[in-house]
Amino acid sequence: MYDVTVNLKPDQIVLSTDDFTFWISVIQIVILLISASIVIYQIYTNNKWERKKATLDVNFNLMNHYLWDGSYKDDFGFDIYSTELDYDGTLATIPDELKKSFITFFDIKFNMLDTVAANIKSKVLDEDIMYEDLCYYFDYYYRWGRLYVERMQEQDPKIWEFFVEYAKRWQARLEND
Repeated sequence: MYDVTVNLKPDQIVLSTDDFTFWISVIQIVILLISASIVIYQIYTNNKWERKKATLDVNFNLMNHYLWDGSYKDDFGFDIYSTELDYDGTLATIPDELKKSFITFFDIKFNMLDTVAANIKSKVLDEDIMYEDLCYYFDYYYRWGRLYVERMQEQDPKIWEFFVEYAKRWQARLEND
């Protein structure tokens, strides 16, 4: 059915085929390339969708977590969003028996915000979606705790570095919006 001829000569190998076989081979290569392109596109699209889904899951879980429900207002008697005091000023108003709880509570919050920022930086979470939901958290917490964060970073420059990076970035973005 196919006309394939192989001529072996001492100085070269020659392979010849008919036009039909050649075009069948070309079509197979084209189909392979199209299939590979579709698979790559599907992987890219799925990865993008999974990142958005992960982002929305983190947002939902974070917003429904007890650390963010505002109960600290009752525990410590202040609201970070309406106080004119910074972290140190607020800590000075906290009774001595609650200071350790206060420090631990807000260290955990800074740790959580830093973890979110690290995941954004490593492209696990979508920055634009996280910005829409968390930009004010980052802004308020950074403004309120900046001096405390800087003091902690003097002891360990890596502590909360991603939180600080995104807080500054998002503050600038808020000013431009």
